[in-house]
Amino acid sequence: MVPTDREAVRVHEGMLAILLTGGVAPQTAAWAIDGLLPYVASYCRELPIVGRRSTRDDTAWVLDRAELRR
Repeated sequence: MVPTDREAVRVHEGMLAILLTGGVAPQTAAWAIDGLLPYVASYCRELPIVGRRSTRDDTAWVLDRAELRR
């Protein structure tokens, strides 16, 4: 996915710099970013949900349709 704003470019370039500094080949690093960024984004979206759920009494991870839509 091509970065579409300044912040996305900053994140892409930062991750690329880390991988290249770690000795990863440029083409491999570029492919790795395509896989890593969706993982990182998903993790960041899920983390607040986990925190909110851990403070409530119900510990069920299954959401009903209404809660999922909210």
